[in-house]
Amino acid sequence: MLRLLGLCIFIAFSPLCWGEPIALADGLMLDAEVAQKHKLTIKMEKVDTFGGLETLVGRVNGRLAYFVSAVPIDQPARKSVLWQRLSAELKRNSDQKRYTLLREGTVASEHAFDVEYKVVDYTQAGTRKIQIYYLLDASKSSYWVTATTVVVPELHATLARTNLLVSLLRPASP
Repeated sequence: MLRLLGLCIFIAFSPLCWGEPIALADGLMLDAEVAQKHKLTIKMEKVDTFGGLETLVGRVNGRLAYFVSAVPIDQPARKSVLWQRLSAELKRNSDQKRYTLLREGTVASEHAFDVEYKVVDYTQAGTRKIQIYYLLDASKSSYWVTATTVVVPELHATLARTNLLVSLLRPASP
């Protein structure tokens, strides 16, 4: 908890400055200038609490609101199979061996991705978690993009911003 608090304080006083494309995962990019044009307040960080993954840290109304990380899907499968695997993993990791689906939908991508998402609520190790899972599917590659919410009452605003962020992700140029 102290590590997360320290991270929040560090981020609060860190300047937002980047212009180069951000590699969120191998083959998955975000153009920083495009994100700034859409007024997304985000910063790229290496966050130890998320396994050392490169993570986008976002704000809503000036407050730390979410962390976004991405991983390529190594074993491609139909979307329904991928969602079933995620569901089984969530149940396995949940304290009550279940989760609540709060919302699901699709995001219109500006690039070559077909994007579906699900917002889930579950408890792990005594801590309530609300996560937004995005399945980005393109002809040559697929990714899981996970948004971990920090401020639960602002879920609607966080979802709007993460949906926009995901819509801006693009495959890396070959």
